[in-house]
Amino acid sequence: MTVASEGITVQEFYTAKDFPVKVDKSDLKNTKFFAPVPLPFVGIQEFNHTGFSQGFTIQLNNMHGKPKSTAVYPGNTNFQGNPTSKTTYNYFTKSSDPTELRNTVPVLDEHGVESTAEVGVTHEFFIAERENREFSLTAGAAINVQGQAPVFVGNGFPTLETSHDLFREINTTKVIYKTGIVKSVSTFADGSTTTAENLVFDAETGQALLTRSNNEWEEPVYSYSYAAHWAYEGMEGAYQNYRAKLHLEQLGGAAEYALTFGHPLTPANIEHYIYPGDELVYTENGVSKRVFVASVDAVNDVCTLEQADGSPVPETEINAIVMRSGHRNMQSVSNGSIVSLENPLTNEYIPLFD
Repeated sequence: MTVASEGITVQEFYTAKDFPVKVDKSDLKNTKFFAPVPLPFVGIQEFNHTGFSQGFTIQLNNMHGKPKSTAVYPGNTNFQGNPTSKTTYNYFTKSSDPTELRNTVPVLDEHGVESTAEVGVTHEFFIAERENREFSLTAGAAINVQGQAPVFVGNGFPTLETSHDLFREINTTKVIYKTGIVKSVSTFADGSTTTAENLVFDAETGQALLTRSNNEWEEPVYSYSYAAHWAYEGMEGAYQNYRAKLHLEQLGGAAEYALTFGHPLTPANIEHYIYPGDELVYTENGVSKRVFVASVDAVNDVCTLEQADGSPVPETEINAIVMRSGHRNMQSVSNGSIVSLENPLTNEYIPLFD
């Protein structure tokens, strides 16, 4: 809570009580095997095997500490009346359980295809196994002697007992981490309420592309933001070739290099692995060197390499690693936007993807 000249500002946040950790488990399965095998006139051999298995699911989220609302009250208020202004943040949740996040949302890809996908979810899977074996052996002899001196009569029988014990346990743990996705933001001010709702998200980044809000005449206004990384490859994600290991061979003494791989080395489709602006690092005679990809010829499957001063690379064959991708991770940048009274995706008055 903040007290200022314009009033008292009250900020609320979501906590783990609103979105608790969800834990589920499967039924415990127990398998037993016990088989005593008699050894005639000697003893017994026992096999005792036991196994347990169970699975666990732990669902985490990042909602603890996320903003829930911000309200401004008059300075002389007792917080019983309505605030002068208030902003409320709503997140996608499951209709059957409002305490669980919903991450399946409408998405749009670079080709203009709209679908639904899971966004902002990571999965981890762990398997724990344990085994214990025990083997015991007891051997002896039963001897019976009868008679009277100097004549004695006796007999003896061997005894043998073995035990084979085996214990096995396996349990699996699946950890699901969900990131909250803002569904809408409602703002109350000057006696009216406006709501901005996120309708469609970027299929690759999860960023909101299409939003809908209502104007003062209660009519929907659509705002569409065009993702720049769809139009410019250099703004795409570096994950496409970052840390890729490359074997490059020079062609005929020129500055052009071909990408080869495998055993024996065979040419590869170079445009899938190298992009102009890539920074490559390789080692020659114990010295680390850095070169740059100046251009890529997808038709002839070759690329041009340069040193930092623009001079050609002296080596004819190098094993390099992409230390910095020419794709610069600028997916959040927009290169255009549309504001309309109609949904620009369902009623394409403006050709977005032509």
